[in-house]
Amino acid sequence: MAGNFDVKSIQEALTMCGANPGAIDGAMGPNTEAAIKRFQKKAGVAVDGIVGPNTAAALSKELGEVSVRASGLKGYFAGGGGSASDDM
Repeated sequence: MAGNFDVKSIQEALTMCGANPGAIDGAMGPNTEAAIKRFQKKAGVAVDGIVGPNTAAALSKELGEVSVRASGLKGYFAGGGGSASDDM
């Protein structure tokens, strides 16, 4: 589940963090859920396949360490989600 977050943004973040969700298509399918679980295990948060506050915080932290390119997504996850920018 995506929680309060746009699935495409989650997929993009997972890709940048090395937890390949497959195609960045905005669909919350089995590949995306599996990638969320892989990331959660790596990050040491509860492995439930849901991007809640703890997973979002871990994504934000990891994105901050990944690259300057991730700065927009880092702010998105740190801020609690909402509308994703169309220019990502």
